[in-house]
Amino acid sequence: MQRPSLSVLVCAASDAEAEFATRVLTDHGDHAEIAMSVTAALTRLAAETFHVALVSLSLPRGDGLALVHHLRALHGDVDVLVMAEPSELEESGHAMALGVLATVVLPLTGDGLMVTVDRARERRMLIRERERLAREREGSERRNATYARCAAFVAETDASAVAQGVLDACAAEVEATASAVYLPELPAAVRYLRVATSGDPAATPAMLDAEDLAHIDPTLSVQERAGSIQLNAMGGADLFAIVELAGVGAVDDAAKGALEVVAGLATAAFSAARKVEAIARAGIKDPDTSAYTFAYFGDAAGREIDRAARHGRRFSLLTVSLDGLEDGRRLLGIEDMRTLRRSLADALLDAVRDSDVVARVEDDELYVLLPETGLLGALACRRRICNRLAGLADLGGFQPIVGIGVFPNDGRDLGRLLRAARRRTEGSRVGVFRRLELTHVPFWQAVTRLLGSVDDMALGRDGSIAIHRDLQEAHDDL
Repeated sequence: MQRPSLSVLVCAASDAEAEFATRVLTDHGDHAEIAMSVTAALTRLAAETFHVALVSLSLPRGDGLALVHHLRALHGDVDVLVMAEPSELEESGHAMALGVLATVVLPLTGDGLMVTVDRARERRMLIRERERLAREREGSERRNATYARCAAFVAETDASAVAQGVLDACAAEVEATASAVYLPELPAAVRYLRVATSGDPAATPAMLDAEDLAHIDPTLSVQERAGSIQLNAMGGADLFAIVELAGVGAVDDAAKGALEVVAGLATAAFSAARKVEAIARAGIKDPDTSAYTFAYFGDAAGREIDRAARHGRRFSLLTVSLDGLEDGRRLLGIEDMRTLRRSLADALLDAVRDSDVVARVEDDELYVLLPETGLLGALACRRRICNRLAGLADLGGFQPIVGIGVFPNDGRDLGRLLRAARRRTEGSRVGVFRRLELTHVPFWQAVTRLLGSVDDMALGRDGSIAIHRDLQEAHDDL
C-alpha cells in the first residue's frame, strides 16, 4: 500500500516549536502549515483541507483546549494530535476524553513527533482501504444484481421476450424517459424495426435505416450521446440488436459498467434466439403461423414437378402478398405484424384444399402449391383467396395480390414458375382492375363498368356515339 502524504496544520505555543515541527514533517514528505493563534487556525481550516491538526495545549488562556473542542465538534474528519508539557496532565486527559488521536510530550523530538504522526498516517491508510473495500463490495453487489436481472432474459429463446427483458434490465440501471429495442428486418439487413418499447413510444423512432446505422461504432457496446445512450449487441460481423435509451441524464462509471454487462449478455441472448429461429425455420412448420416452411415447400414442389413430368399432369403455383405492406411496416408494431401474418396464413388455409400446400417464404409473402390444377383451377383458387381476404379486418386495408404460375406452360422447374408468378403479380399490381377498384366486383358488374350498357350510349344525328359522364371518366382513368 502506498504511503500517503499528509497535510498538517501546526498550531504551536512558540515559533521554535512550530518551525521544528514543520521541518521534521517536510523532511518526511508531508506538507505543513503554521497558525500561531486560534483565529488563524480556524481561518486556515475554513480555506484549506487538512488531514492532521497538531495543537499545543500550552497556548495562552486555554486556547489550545478550546481549539481541540472546536476541531472535534466541527471538523470530525481531521485527526487531532496535541503537544503538552509533563505538568499539563489534566489538560492532556481532558483532550484525550474529547477524542484526540495521541499526545506528544514536550519538548519535541523528531522521533517522538513522527511516531505520533505515523499513527495518524496509518489511520488514514486504514480508512482509505476500508473505503476501497466498501466500493468493491458495492460494485460486486451491483454486478450480482445486474447478472440476476439479466438471467431473466438470457434463458429466453424468443427475440421479443429477450428484447423486453433487456429493457427491464436497463431500466433498473439508469433512468430514461423512453427506451426501445430494434432488431434487423432480416439477417444482415440495413433496416432495424422496433420490437419492444418502454415509456413514451413517440420518443423513439419506429425504424432505424442505413443513415442511423452509420453513426454506430462497432467497437463500443455502450455509446453515449447527448441525452441518450445506445447499446450495441454486436456479434462478430453482425449487429444482432440495438437498444436506444432516450432522456438519460449523467451516467457514472458504475452504471456504464452495468450497461456493458447487459449489452454483452443481450448479445448472447439474441444470438441464441436467432439460432433457435433458424432451426425452427429449417423444420417443416413455420414457428409464427400454421403454414409450412420454404424448406418443406421446396421438397414438395420438387416431388410435384417430378410427378407431373412423369405422368403428363399439370399443377399451379400461387404467390400471395399484400400490396403496400412494405411502406405500412413502418407504422405497424411487431405484434401487429405478427397478427397480420397469422391472419393471412389462416385465411389462405381456409381458402385452399386439404391437398394444397401453403408455405410462408418471407415475412410478407406466401406460396401455395396446387397439385392437379390447371390455369382455370388456379384462377378459381385466386378468386376464393381474394374473397376470403376481403373480409378480414386484421389486414388493415392492405390489398392482396396473387400471382399464378402453371406447369408446364410457364416453366418446367420451380425457378421459372416463380418468375412467371411474380411477373403476373407485378402485372396485377398495375393492372386495370386494381386501378379501377374492380378486384372484388363480380364479373358482369365489372364488364358493365368497363363497357357500359345500352342506356349508357346515345347515337347522334351525325352518327357519333356519346357515353355518359361517369363511364367517360372511368375510361379516362385507363
